[in-house]
Amino acid sequence: MTQILVIGELLNSSNTRIRELLENRDEKKLLEIAEAQLTAGAFAVDLNAGMMMEDERETLLWAARVIRSKLDATVSLDTPKTDLLIELAAEFKEGAILNSFTADEDEMERALEAAGRTGSAVIIMLKSGEGIPETAMLRLDLASRVSVLARRSGLDTSRVFLDPVLTPLATARDGLRVSLDTIGGLKRNFPNFRTIGGISNVSFGLPRRRLVNRTFLAMALSRGLDAAICDPTDPDIIGTLRAAEAASGSDPGCKGFLAHHRSRSGG
Repeated sequence: MTQILVIGELLNSSNTRIRELLENRDEKKLLEIAEAQLTAGAFAVDLNAGMMMEDERETLLWAARVIRSKLDATVSLDTPKTDLLIELAAEFKEGAILNSFTADEDEMERALEAAGRTGSAVIIMLKSGEGIPETAMLRLDLASRVSVLARRSGLDTSRVFLDPVLTPLATARDGLRVSLDTIGGLKRNFPNFRTIGGISNVSFGLPRRRLVNRTFLAMALSRGLDAAICDPTDPDIIGTLRAAEAASGSDPGCKGFLAHHRSRSGG
């Protein structure tokens, strides 16, 4: 196992403060928030401008261009608009993660073609136009379709992230068992792909959201989660992540955990 990849979630237009920043094209604040996440350990920054409505395209272009040019950081371009993702891939190439596509065949073909042509990474959710499958087996069936298409295209599967679909715990009938079983099944059956999940989704509608998030993150990592979209500036969630990595064997000698401890204790 390798250490988990963190994508910073804080530049999301659903947050009023972020929406105002994007509306005002405030480059200084944009860079401050992006850099804080990178400094805290994120390998990429997620950009969501969905609340900008008709200005979403121009906002994503502006923010991604600023972050790429000033910080040389990978940007996760977060929109359900397939055409927009394909367009953005052509500009940002290997500096982009296309977030995200459904597992419908036409969407997958376009996603994999764009990734192969531009060098972008791509996230494919294990859901389709019919909805989110209720069982891990059905979600793994969708992963099998992704695998067939990726093999046919000759794409390097390490650039493909499979999202098991993390639904809110508050409304999930069986908790998040299906999502955890899906992660485990993906690692057993499709080890050449990487798994990813939006950790904050699980705590929506509940109190003490950070506690719920970091508890689930540790559980997901133990099943083989490779990447997490979360808040890297939250020291508790990062502390939990580093401890879970050490406990799962993906941090030999506990080097990452000890380094995190020293950074928190000042020496």
